[in-house]
This record gives sequence, C-alpha cells and structure tokens, in this order.
Amino acid sequence: MKLVKDLMTVKVISFRPSDKLSKVAETFAKLGISGAPVVDDQNRVIGVISERDIIELIKSKSGIKERTEGMLTETLQFFHIYPVVSIEFRRTMKELDLEEKFWKEIEDGKVEDIMTKKPLTVSEKEGIDKSIELMVVKGVNRVPVVTEEGELVGIITRADIIQSFSQSVEEN
Repeated sequence: MKLVKDLMTVKVISFRPSDKLSKVAETFAKLGISGAPVVDDQNRVIGVISERDIIELIKSKSGIKERTEGMLTETLQFFHIYPVVSIEFRRTMKELDLEEKFWKEIEDGKVEDIMTKKPLTVSEKEGIDKSIELMVVKGVNRVPVVTEEGELVGIITRADIIQSFSQSVEEN
C-alpha cells in the first residue's frame, strides 16, 4: 500500500488567516486550484479555504443585483419619456451603490472569516486509503498533510490519487 508521502504534493500553496479574499481568488484563478490550507506563523494547519467558501459567502450576501436589475431596466425604458428622475430609479441607483459596497466587502474580506476551521488532515505516514476514506466520507477534494505537530508538509488531492491509480494501471 502506498503511503501519503509517496503521492502528496510538497510545494503547497497556503494562505494566512489575515490574507484578503481577493488574493485567494486571484491565486485560485491563476494557478487553477480550488482550495488551499490556511496556516499560522508556525506553519501549522488551522483551516482550509476553498472556492466553495467564497461562493457560499457571495451567495449569502447577494440579492441586491437580482432585486435591482428589473427596476433599473424598467426605469431606463421609460426614462426618456419622463425627464424627471423617478423614485424607482433613485432607489435602484442607491441599491447599486450598495452592491458596489458589497463586492468591495467581499474583496476586502479575510480568509479567517470564511475558512473551514478544524480541517481534516492526514499524516504523511498514513496509507492512501485513509486519505481516500476522508475524501469520500467527508466529501472533500483535498487533505493537508501534516507532521505529528500539525505542521504542513504537503497536500494530497483527488487528482493525486487518480494520477497514481492511472500510473498503476499503465504499469500492469
């Protein structure tokens, strides 16, 4: 049985709790990853941040755009007929300003505000079956690999396991 240390990625992208969500989103997009561990000053894993966390934040705070799009369209259609700015239009513009503040709040948000705390981890000495079990049972895509002291030494992902499986099939 292969061990986690045989499959894990050792060059791990990680974040600090105080990092901005805009940095996380930019890194995810640039590197094509969907999640990463969050570490403290001693490089101990204290959380995990994922695309899902960011999407959940956006979902929980959104609604302004959907509420205002209809009013804005309707108001603009009749704006040329009514030269006086309607109450609906002014309300729409106020809500759009709130939406701008909403996106700024998301961008300036901190990792610690939305990260998954108490993340699942595995030891590099574990068999890969432990990682597979965690991924399947808990529905996660990645598991940080840590020392006995909780220090980050790698990460194992579903892709790592699939790649290993693929290589095993090719060898046989």
